[in-house]
Amino acid sequence: MSIETRGMQTRGSSLASAASQDTLENLIEGGEPVTKDYVDGVVSRLSAQLDAIASVMATTDDLVISSAISGVWLEGKIVGEANWSNYSPIFVAPYAMKITSAQCTFNFAMNTPTVQSTANVALRRFRGTSGSQIVERPMLGNAPVARTLWSLDGAAWNEEARVLQAGDVVAFGTSVAGAFTVKYPVAVTMKFARV
Repeated sequence: MSIETRGMQTRGSSLASAASQDTLENLIEGGEPVTKDYVDGVVSRLSAQLDAIASVMATTDDLVISSAISGVWLEGKIVGEANWSNYSPIFVAPYAMKITSAQCTFNFAMNTPTVQSTANVALRRFRGTSGSQIVERPMLGNAPVARTLWSLDGAAWNEEARVLQAGDVVAFGTSVAGAFTVKYPVAVTMKFARV
């Protein structure tokens, strides 16, 4: 549809006042009068179409980062340390945001964890030299399956630590007990919302 503006001289009145008279003349080629109700209907339909388009576009609530960690290889296994010293940084926050979800996918199956031989997986926020645990999930009782989503969402989250400031670093780490070996690589995917 081609809309022309010929014949729309204000002659001391604005387009708004012409609309309030319930008739806008000469908007559509051919000079047919267009009522205010017709224009309102077109605007309403266009607004609904724009809302539908916006609903499928990425928003700041849909920010996702995925990072792969190869680990230190020894026949496909990492030599685990029984402490939190082996963190791998996976993300630096570009602005204030909150981690809303996190999942891991391990490439290899691991031995079944036992009370004497297990591991915990964690995300940790580092702000300068200070670190705060964001979330930690034990493998005991719910070991990850190879190449299958293993969510951290069901674990206890530190609500303060999951909120990042610009420049905060998120790191992935494991804590190993006994002879348990965490097998890498692992992919970590996090979802964020801007705050």
